[in-house]
Amino acid sequence: MTKRVFITGASEGIGRAFSHKLAAKGYSTTLVARNESRLQELISEFAIKYPNSTHDYLVADLAREEGITNCEERLGNEHYDLLINNAGFSTFGLYEQADIRNEINILTVNCQAVMRLCHAYLQSAKAGDGIINLSSLTYYLPTPIQPTYVASKNFIASFSESLWFQQREKGIYVQALCPGVTKTEFISRSSTLDGGKKKFLDSISQSADQVVDISLNALEKRKGPIVIPGISNILLAALINLAPRKVWVYLMGKVGQFAL
Repeated sequence: MTKRVFITGASEGIGRAFSHKLAAKGYSTTLVARNESRLQELISEFAIKYPNSTHDYLVADLAREEGITNCEERLGNEHYDLLINNAGFSTFGLYEQADIRNEINILTVNCQAVMRLCHAYLQSAKAGDGIINLSSLTYYLPTPIQPTYVASKNFIASFSESLWFQQREKGIYVQALCPGVTKTEFISRSSTLDGGKKKFLDSISQSADQVVDISLNALEKRKGPIVIPGISNILLAALINLAPRKVWVYLMGKVGQFAL
């Protein structure tokens, strides 16, 4: 029987890489994003490249109640072998200067939607099924330039660890994927970095394909609950424990000023 996957934030970046990799493995995909034209483009591409499986899409803005509800309904009415909560966004800058409505939307997309989609999915999940929730290396590394985003990604990692423990005896796998800087549209959309700063971040980035390959390998081997892509990121996460957290908060706060 063909396996099925439900992917949020599927139209670009890590979500798009997940979509391609899993479609190539024979999964039937349900792709979720706000941008319908990008979703249609992906579905048309998959129909040609992967004709032995079926693919559809759901237009949903997970910052809105209607978007989350539509996803919950789909997950409640149909069985999927894998749920990937990839959708998320951030802002960079001083918190007091931020649009508070936008900060609330970050929590809605990054936290509330993840909670609700996991809950809907687990109502009918069975042994062998899985969930991948996109967290971040900021679970380990303080990043004061993104206060709401970092808090949301810490929530996702801790939440996923708890679900991993609760679900493992049922044979349901839960993974918190914690990538470092990744070559996607995320940074350009979240900040006003100039060309030099973007070039620097690009030089220390992994590709979305690299991140996804490591995640899917961990899925296959049922590793978890925390998956950190890349040796350098693993070493950095270990290194952080060697100094008091307040030291890293200070250092990363100073580094963050470089981006403002």
